[in-house]
Amino acid sequence: MGETVRVGNAGGRSVLLMDSIVYVEESDAGQIVIAGSHGGRSSGRFAIEHALAACFLNDAGIGKDDAGIAALAMFDELGRAGATYDSKTARIGDARDAWQHGVISHVNRQASQLGLVAGERVADAVQRVFGSAPGKPAAPETPEASGRKIRIEMPLGHTVILMDSTGYADASDAGHIVVAGSHGGLAGKYGGEVLLAGIFLNDAGGGKDRAGVASFAVFDRIGVPAAAYSHLSARIGDVQDAWDHGVLSVVNQAAAALGFVVGEPLKPAIHRVFGHKAPQRRSEHGSE
Repeated sequence: MGETVRVGNAGGRSVLLMDSIVYVEESDAGQIVIAGSHGGRSSGRFAIEHALAACFLNDAGIGKDDAGIAALAMFDELGRAGATYDSKTARIGDARDAWQHGVISHVNRQASQLGLVAGERVADAVQRVFGSAPGKPAAPETPEASGRKIRIEMPLGHTVILMDSTGYADASDAGHIVVAGSHGGLAGKYGGEVLLAGIFLNDAGGGKDRAGVASFAVFDRIGVPAAAYSHLSARIGDVQDAWDHGVLSVVNQAAAALGFVVGEPLKPAIHRVFGHKAPQRRSEHGSE
């Protein structure tokens, strides 16, 4: 699916589908967004940049410290409605599947006051709650500071780039090792536009059709080693927690060929595998 698709109208508001919340734009303020992204804090940062009438995100299997639904509290702080749908009912990274089959798993206080409840299909809930509701002025925008992007220089010229979301991807990441707080459902720019030495992502609990690691087949096709760390070992959307505590749960063929194995802590695994291999390119100067 393209970046944003309008699938209908509910009470004068557009219903917008986007596979990733990073596609949200200023013109979407006051509309209803169903996104394929996880409901963690890094997704929340993108969502609160513009005052949406409501935002629906994938709960990513909930995971460590309820990180898969952490964005809901962020929305409450700004008086905005938010809900997550069960990752077992809709594929993460697939907004159309969320719209057609997603079942709400959690709602925040604002959403509850509007009448949204857990257990109802997303599409039905949107039409029931917003279908006849008059439009309301958008809340003032007070976005949280954008997520971090940290470079770590390793032996033999390799560079590890830490980011809370792959929404911060750009061409300067090419040839480096990326560890992100994002789920492994979408390859995005890293699926060919920006080739990496390796990528490590949250497994989002696997979810429907193991969508939480669906991008790994893409990475295998282009020869990029990819591995996921367990959503129970590190909070989704929090790359520092992944770097400090992540434990590998899935590896693609390219990663397995390098020696990555399920069950090993992420950070030691990266140091073990890349710490003794010759670099593909010389990285910029930096420090851990």
